[in-house]
Amino acid sequence: MPFSFESFEFSQECDADVYVMIRFRHDGQIVLFIPSKALPLSQEQLASSYPTPKEITWDELAAQYDKTKS
Repeated sequence: MPFSFESFEFSQECDADVYVMIRFRHDGQIVLFIPSKALPLSQEQLASSYPTPKEITWDELAAQYDKTKS
């Protein structure tokens, strides 16, 4: 799956923890990419972290994607 390789590369090149979870709608299959033994942070952990996490909505991401295709 290409997203796994891209996530792995980003994790390595940027020294970042990248978590990707995809749920396929047609069969409910979940694919979870976790780069290290640490699991993603819970909502409670995110709420108390500093700096405040940047959240991007689906609509914001779609708008950025559309700009790159124009």
